[in-house]
Amino acid sequence: MTAFYGIILLIGVSLMLAWLVLTAIASSVEGWGRVDPERRWGVRGRCTVAGLLGFGMAGISVLYTTAPEALSIAAAVVGGLALIAVARWVVPPTEQ
Repeated sequence: MTAFYGIILLIGVSLMLAWLVLTAIASSVEGWGRVDPERRWGVRGRCTVAGLLGFGMAGISVLYTTAPEALSIAAAVVGGLALIAVARWVVPPTEQ
């Protein structure tokens, strides 16, 4: 299960870094607004990236305790949902 959570976390971190790079390019290079991930994928894309990050981080965190494996799956789901909630309702919307 460690490899599973690690792969999910790696995908989430990679997507987050790509999101940040594309946002920086879109805001600094004239005429490149089309690559802005917030405009292309919006809240759904932001929640997907946040869910992958939360799922991977919470799953790996619980695996390094003595808790049963079922608890790590439940904690991973709760962690993913919590980060989705933060990405959806706490992060202010960007201007289009």
